[in-house]
Amino acid sequence: MAFRRPRTKIVSPYTETAADRQRSALELRALSQSIREIRKQRGMTQAELGIAIGTEQAAIARLESGRHAPSFRTLQAIARATRAELDLFYRPLDLTVMEKRTTMTDSRPKIFTDRRQFVGGAMGLAGMLGLGATRRITAEEATAAATGIDTYVWTPPIWDPEPKLLDVIERNDTAFKAQTILDGEVEGPLHPERMVCLSSVYVTLVALGVDSGFAGVSQGLKPGELAKAGMLTSTVHETLAGVTILETGMETPAEPVIALEPDLILGNIYTINDQLQHIFSEVAPTVRTTESYMTPRQEVRDIGAMFGRDDAAKDIVRAFDEFVVRAKQKSDSHLQGKRVAVIFTDGEWISLLPSYRIDPNDDVATPVSSVTLPAYRELGLTPPNYVEKLADDANREAWGFDLSYEQLGMVDADAILVYGKSVGIEQFMNHAGVTATEAGQNNQVFGIATDEGFGQGIYGVREHISRVIEILTGEPFE
Repeated sequence: MAFRRPRTKIVSPYTETAADRQRSALELRALSQSIREIRKQRGMTQAELGIAIGTEQAAIARLESGRHAPSFRTLQAIARATRAELDLFYRPLDLTVMEKRTTMTDSRPKIFTDRRQFVGGAMGLAGMLGLGATRRITAEEATAAATGIDTYVWTPPIWDPEPKLLDVIERNDTAFKAQTILDGEVEGPLHPERMVCLSSVYVTLVALGVDSGFAGVSQGLKPGELAKAGMLTSTVHETLAGVTILETGMETPAEPVIALEPDLILGNIYTINDQLQHIFSEVAPTVRTTESYMTPRQEVRDIGAMFGRDDAAKDIVRAFDEFVVRAKQKSDSHLQGKRVAVIFTDGEWISLLPSYRIDPNDDVATPVSSVTLPAYRELGLTPPNYVEKLADDANREAWGFDLSYEQLGMVDADAILVYGKSVGIEQFMNHAGVTATEAGQNNQVFGIATDEGFGQGIYGVREHISRVIEILTGEPFE
């Protein structure tokens, strides 16, 4: 396979004027203020919002600084995490107006799928979640769901096989050719010397035994630090000691990446948008995938196949599956035969999460969130009929349902796994609406704090599962 010689100079046919730059800066500032305000309304820190949408605190800080234009997927993720309606429209700002605040409305979201249709315009994040995602259920819906739970029959989804991230078409001693879902065929070096990883894929690479060739990697939850990876954290940090840590996230600056003169760039749809994909692919082979946290096994398999580490990938997945079997035995001893609700809360609002959703584009069942992955996908716990009936009525496209504490009493849950920051969990567990539930009366409400996150890659998922088992049993579990 031949490789195209990287071009280091990028020429754009569009020349931006000083007036254009001033207008864009003002418009981005209006958007950044909306993002900051809705985050604060939800009582979330930048780090907590980063955890919720799968990126780092520094990425959120850049968005709120007004210096980076977010992609549609970034705004979509923020809206879901903050339960905010995404109201997108284009309205160029008048340069004679130094600041124009976005009006927040209760209307349904007007969604544009092309980033160029709205980037540079004024945008707002309103107070209720739209995008067909998490939504507040009405009193009528709550009553209907409660009425039908006795006759409702829940059918577990077919989780396997996990959706593929890419297909390796060809591989020899020096190169690979991969078919990606997002960008078609990409050729790259099998043994890169200056690889840049703009996602936590470097955790998977280190797990697979790739211990050299890194020029730059994205940071973890804190600026200047690498991502955590559960029991593999020390190995990752030792392997990448001295490697440039890029303050990148969902809005990746191109210049620091290009300055590293990479011979291969890896990332995902959140860290490499379409514009960056075009820029980076002119510099080096660029492979980006869909979000991989929900498919930990397949990320190991696909990245292993791309780098010729198939045997190592099989060993990692086998060990993970054996770990999950042991974890399931532990969880069954406490929760078998019980209906377990998974809730995300800040203490004021409650989001009840179903076991899975179905993407209308590919008709594949996936966990609705990283917090439901251990309970329903890995441990095979049974969800309440209440939330599953609501999910079916929403055609399995909803990410969750917002409840009041009064409505929580209608949920047929024998146990509750509640996620959120520590202060929110404490407020939830002490609320009279929770202590009055069957789960509350039987001491079956388990709080799982997300303040520090669980780590990335398959070992991060393993750490998450361990945390759940330890909270259930009160004993260490590895």
